[in-house]
Amino acid sequence: MSCEKVSIFFPNLFEAGMGDNKNKTYRFKSFLLNVGERQLFDGDKELQLTPKTFDVLVYLVENAGHLVHKDDLMKAVWPDSFVEEVNVPRSVHHLRKTLRQDNNGNRFIETIPTKGYRFTMPVAKGSDDLPAAIEMRSDEVAADRGPAATAVGPPVQTVKDSDHKKVSNAALSRRPVLIGGFLTFLLVLGSFWFGGVTPFNAGTNGQAPPTSNAGAYRLFQEGKLILDRRYENNGPEALPKFEEAIKLDPNYALAHVGKADAEWRVFIRHTQSHDDIARARASINKALALNPANAYAYTVLCRIYSTYDWDFSAAEKACRRAVELDPNSHDAHHELAMLVTQFARHDEALAEIDAAVAIAPTSFNKRNRAVILFHAKRYGEGIKELEEIKASDPESPHWLSWLWWFYAMNRDYDLALESYIDWQKRLGRPESENELRTIYSTHGWNGVQQAIVREFKPGEPAAMHSVALLCQLGKMDETFEFLENELKNRTLWMISLIPDPRFDPCRSDPRFESVLKRVGLK
Repeated sequence: MSCEKVSIFFPNLFEAGMGDNKNKTYRFKSFLLNVGERQLFDGDKELQLTPKTFDVLVYLVENAGHLVHKDDLMKAVWPDSFVEEVNVPRSVHHLRKTLRQDNNGNRFIETIPTKGYRFTMPVAKGSDDLPAAIEMRSDEVAADRGPAATAVGPPVQTVKDSDHKKVSNAALSRRPVLIGGFLTFLLVLGSFWFGGVTPFNAGTNGQAPPTSNAGAYRLFQEGKLILDRRYENNGPEALPKFEEAIKLDPNYALAHVGKADAEWRVFIRHTQSHDDIARARASINKALALNPANAYAYTVLCRIYSTYDWDFSAAEKACRRAVELDPNSHDAHHELAMLVTQFARHDEALAEIDAAVAIAPTSFNKRNRAVILFHAKRYGEGIKELEEIKASDPESPHWLSWLWWFYAMNRDYDLALESYIDWQKRLGRPESENELRTIYSTHGWNGVQQAIVREFKPGEPAAMHSVALLCQLGKMDETFEFLENELKNRTLWMISLIPDPRFDPCRSDPRFESVLKRVGLK
C-alpha cells in the first residue's frame, strides 16, 4: 500500500508535524483558507476539497503572485508517490470550479504555458481564529435540520471563540493521533470484514482535528468498525467504546455521534425504550455543538427522523446535508438511499446506494441494494445480488432473511422453500424441515405460507414476515389487526409500506390508506 492510499484513509495524519506554517490562515476575496484545520470557507460556507487538491491550493496561495513550476508543485504535493502529471491540471481545474473562477474579474489561478501556474488574487494572512461570520448559529443548524428540529432536543449552541482557540491549539499536537491512527490501521488489517474494504473515517469529513487523544481516537475507530458490521448485538458492543472515548476527550464530536449511533441500534434491536432515543438526540446535539459540519451527526439524525419520528421531510434535509458535507461517506449515501426508497423513488435510491457500494462494498450495503431492487420488483437482479453475498460472505446475516422472499415473489417456490429452510437452520431451528417439505409436496407454497405465518410474533423485529404473509394469503382482517399493533409499537419496517410489493394485495382496502397516513407516508 502506497503512502498516498494511506493518506486517503487518514487524511490529516500525514500532515501532522510537517511544519509551523500549518497553523496559518489566508484570506482572498470572500474566501478564508485555514491551513491548520484543512478547511476552506467562502463566507460562512465550508467548501469540500480532496486532500491533494487542498494541498495544491495551499502551495499556490503561499506562493501567490509568483510562478509555481509544475515540477515543484508535483514534488511539494506528491513527494513520495509516483503519480501521473495529469493530476496537477486536474486539481487546478477542480480548484477553479470551487473558487468560481470566471471572466468577470474573478480570476484566481493563471496558467503559464509549458511552465506552471500563478495564484493571481491578492492574499492577506489572517489570524488562527475563525471569523465570527463562519460560526454556525443555532438557528442555522435548525434550518438545516428542517422544521421538526425542535423535536430533537435543546437547540445546538453557538460555538464560542474560545472553543475555536481550543480546536486550533489541539491542531498543534497531532503526533499522538498519528500513533493512534497506525494502531487502528493494524487493527483493521486484521479485521477484513468487508472483502478488503474498511470504513475507517466514513462520514467524518469536516471534523478537524478529530482528537489529539490517541486513546480516544483508537476507541472511536474500534467502535465504528463494530457498528459497520451491522450484526445484531453491535449496538451494545460498541456503546462502551464510544463512552470510554468521551471520557478521554469530552470534546471529541465523532465519539458523541458514535454513541448516538449505538444508542439508536440498542433501541431498535433490544429495548424499544424511548430513553435510548432521548440519549441519542442529546449525543447528536452535543456533537453538532462541537462541530456543526459533522456529516456523521446529520446521518444519524436523518435515521432518527425517519425511523422514529416519521418526519420524512426533516429526515431528507438531514440526509442531504450529510452527503453535502461529506460526499465520500458511504453511511450518508446509504441512509439517503434507504430514505428515498420508502417513497418508491427507485432510480434515485439506486444511484445513492451504488455510491455507497462504490465507497464501501460491504455485505450490508449490497444487501440493501437488493432491498431497493425488491421494492422495484426487479427480483432477478436482487437474487443475483444476494447470491453473491451468500457466496462471498456466507456467515453474513444480511442475506438470510430476504432471499426466500425474493424467490417467492419471483414465483420460484422450490427455491423459496429451500432458502427458507436454510434460514431456519442458520437460526438454529431445523426441526420443521421435514414437516415443511411434506406440506409443500401436498399443498404447495400456499400451504407453506399458512404453516409459517404464526412463526413471527407482533412486536418482534421479524414480525414483518407474518403480516406480509397474512396479506399475501388474503387474510385482511388479521393483516390490519397486526398492522394496528405495529403502529402502536412504531415498528421500523412500517415506513416501507409504500414500495413493499408484498402488501400489494392489501392496497385496495381503505384501511391501508389510513395506515399510510398515520405513518406519515401520505
